[in-house]
Amino acid sequence: MLGCIIAILAFFMPRVAIVLLWLFSTFISKPLEALQWTWVWPVLGIIFAPYTLLVYCLAFMQNGGKVDGMWLIGVGIAVLFDLGLIGAGAKRRTKKS
Repeated sequence: MLGCIIAILAFFMPRVAIVLLWLFSTFISKPLEALQWTWVWPVLGIIFAPYTLLVYCLAFMQNGGKVDGMWLIGVGIAVLFDLGLIGAGAKRRTKKS
């Protein structure tokens, strides 16, 4: 039940989900410790690519500490999704002006 709530929260409010997971679990901190930058990547992920950060951490935790195969495709789709959100926001911003 709690996993479903977190998944729904992550889909609709990814930045809130990242902060909560970073504070109350090892879901965000454990994969990023492997990158040697414990606080820089979550901050950059929150600001620029929240879906990519969430999918990367999910892939790392579910695949035994590595991101390859189908998980890498999932991370690529998350990157495209984040880029689409950034592009849609830029388009909306220029359309209003």
